[in-house]
Amino acid sequence: MNESIHNRPAALQVDVTETDRLNTKANQQTSREPLILLVDDSDIDTLISQRIILKAGLSTRFIIKRNGENGYKYLEDCVNGLAPWPQIIFLDISMPVSDGFWFMDAVSTRNITLPEDLQIFVLSSADNSPDKDRMLCYELVTGFIAKPLKTDIVSSMKERFSVKPAVIPTLINPGIVNAGLISPGISARL
Repeated sequence: MNESIHNRPAALQVDVTETDRLNTKANQQTSREPLILLVDDSDIDTLISQRIILKAGLSTRFIIKRNGENGYKYLEDCVNGLAPWPQIIFLDISMPVSDGFWFMDAVSTRNITLPEDLQIFVLSSADNSPDKDRMLCYELVTGFIAKPLKTDIVSSMKERFSVKPAVIPTLINPGIVNAGLISPGISARL
């Protein structure tokens, strides 16, 4: 991958550790908020996802990994007690290094026992594709969501987690994100 893609403009740089530190007070006030693992290589898609999740009031707690292998390594840290378990994973399909299929294969075939309440939503810009059907074959996949996330879809998830209204920190410039770009749908295993 071209090195310049990884050099984010200063306005888009948010260190995950710094985000967690800034959110500590909000996290203590909203301890029932789910921890969300975003596995996506695109800075813009990650920014849009965070903004939509914040706007919907689902959570202010994020862990961001840029490919399937790093996402899997985070889950290994969870197994070893080195990191908290996420309650929701938003997993992109198309990523360099290791994609969403690599991640799902690793989670499905290696010896990791996931918490029962963990939900994995696959994200893709292609709503009707063979990739969608292939991803929905994994028992661990809760649903498929067309990118970008949409506020009403994320808002509907709040009931599953009994989320109190979130205290939303100002970490993202709202002018950067246009939440109404596409009207995505969600496909889920019922």
